Amino acid sequence: MEEAPPSSAVEIVGLKDLPENGEMIVAVSSGEKARIIATRRKMNREARERLENQEPIIMGQKIKFR
Repeated sequence: MEEAPPSSAVEIVGLKDLPENGEMIVAVSSGEKARIIATRRKMNREARERLENQEPIIMGQKIKFR
């Protein structure tokens, strides 16, 4: 299968973890390339999570949201 349109059910075997929604699945020729891609994705995901969890600060004061 080359492409799975939205809402199509597909089964993929051999993955260690599930991909994030909208994440591209890439076929690579070696385990080393796969590890590099997985490491980059993990670092990007963790960076996004850190940014989402930060409290906004303006001029040294925390902003309180209701």
